[in-house]
Amino acid sequence: MASSQRRRDQLKEFLRARREALTPGDVGLPDAGALTFEYSLFRLPDRADLNVVLHTPQPGTGTRERVESLVAVHPR
Repeated sequence: MASSQRRRDQLKEFLRARREALTPGDVGLPDAGALTFEYSLFRLPDRADLNVVLHTPQPGTGTRERVESLVAVHPR
């Protein structure tokens, strides 16, 4: 059980650091160049320890087109 709690704590710390790193702005990818996103943060009412973060391409930056191009080249 302690191992499970440790993993949850590590995940929380990772997500906290990730959220701080993924503020609106540029993200650089080798295959796509600079991508600019806006984000929305949603708190889950029944789980105060969980959030959902939605990143959307910032209009007028070409990010949407570059992401679509990446998806076309690297389909799932």
